[in-house]
Amino acid sequence: TEHHDLHVLCLLFYNFREHDNLNPGRNHPFMVTWRDAGEAVRCAVEVDLSTMPSKCEVFNIFTDLPHRRFSNVKTRRLLGWEPQDSLEEIWRR
Repeated sequence: TEHHDLHVLCLLFYNFREHDNLNPGRNHPFMVTWRDAGEAVRCAVEVDLSTMPSKCEVFNIFTDLPHRRFSNVKTRRLLGWEPQDSLEEIWRR
């Protein structure tokens, strides 16, 4: 990106869950549902690249749980992505 007119938006994913199957299992703070992950990709593809602070940006893609310990504020602010599935049911068990 330093030498060419190219933007790189890197989306970091770790653990995927089905939105309609929230059985407890191996929980991890960086979980996201498949449909929220797909929406994050759509937001990254459609974003106005001129609004990015640099030509190379990294975004964390996960819900706000558990306990807002990790931040996805940058993803919300720059991509306009908002997770629809909180996965709260998993963390309350």
